[in-house]
Amino acid sequence: MFCWVVAAFAVLISKSFLVAEWPWRDFLRGQVLCRSVSGPHSISGVDDQLILVELLPDESDSYLQTRGPYNSVFKRKSSGANGFSIDRPMSLRTLLLSGLIMILIQAHHGKFLACLNLCKGTDYNIVLHENRSTNKKELIVSDSLLSGDTQQRTAHHRIPLKVTEETTWGRIVGVYGQSECLFT
Repeated sequence: MFCWVVAAFAVLISKSFLVAEWPWRDFLRGQVLCRSVSGPHSISGVDDQLILVELLPDESDSYLQTRGPYNSVFKRKSSGANGFSIDRPMSLRTLLLSGLIMILIQAHHGKFLACLNLCKGTDYNIVLHENRSTNKKELIVSDSLLSGDTQQRTAHHRIPLKVTEETTWGRIVGVYGQSECLFT
């Protein structure tokens, strides 16, 4: 009997520390309502990059709408505070495993990155999003890349991504291979 009481006490303590809002109904069923990437990461211990790898390729088959500071590569964005929060930046490896390849582009104003989409259900092109309300093609790019040599970057250098409607370039330099960067 004492062991059962200790086990119940340990479960109650872990419930209160691991998840902020966990209704008893969901707790007794073994279900956890997660509102961000950090939720399943803290509960299961699964790497947050693996969670993102699971979410990105299956986005076209899912009803999940995303929000948050790092959801620029997701198509289904939520308006307002509703939706699943992408609160962790993505590594280059995560993008590659998800079917997104960052390509280094040479333009008249310098070099920048564009996102090549190889996910299922796409036409294998640079255009990642199509804005349904305006029927305009949108690109995922980063224009803050090249002030100086890319080999002199520190570990986990952050490269901000943004959605833009029009971008012109002269040529494709190659596939971006700086593996220690995070895309925000």
